Amino acid sequence: MERSTIAIPRKHDMLESIFGHARIVLLKRNEFILQEGEICNCAFYVKDGVVKHFVKDEKGTDQVIQISKESDFFYGSVVSHFTNEISYIYCQALTNTKLYCWDKKVLKELCKVSESLGQFINLQQQNFIILKHQRELSLLTKTAEGRYKEFSEKNGELFNRIPHYIIASYLNMSPEMLSRLRTKCLY
Repeated sequence: MERSTIAIPRKHDMLESIFGHARIVLLKRNEFILQEGEICNCAFYVKDGVVKHFVKDEKGTDQVIQISKESDFFYGSVVSHFTNEISYIYCQALTNTKLYCWDKKVLKELCKVSESLGQFINLQQQNFIILKHQRELSLLTKTAEGRYKEFSEKNGELFNRIPHYIIASYLNMSPEMLSRLRTKCLY
């Protein structure tokens, strides 16, 4: 069996090569990157800061569906980005944030010029799908304590950076439940 000769680029190396084609977006805490009703035409990389992605439920309460932090690559709304339809997702900076931003047209042109960049973008999309699937499984199959422990292992530093009610929403539990689990797991 012949081995593939296609070199899959490392995330850091590929991003370094395309940072020159990005514009820098500086956001203050609570500023929006995307709001419901807008079309997402950009992809982002978090250089510094934390961003929450959320929808509003029937009562107008924020339901956090994703939290992006340093070194994360994301689309404000994947559905809006690829369909050109208006977004139902909001993206908001939780801290002062520095993002690299690529317009959809720029990304398409870069992919035409560089096969490895196309592979990189494809990998980012695959990673998004995998993470979304893992989160859905976690919500369906794990207890609140299991979700809390999993989040703490992967993102424990966020407890010192963002409000806990946002983490609770992401974990699909009340802030009070999160507080009880934190106390229980610390002792």
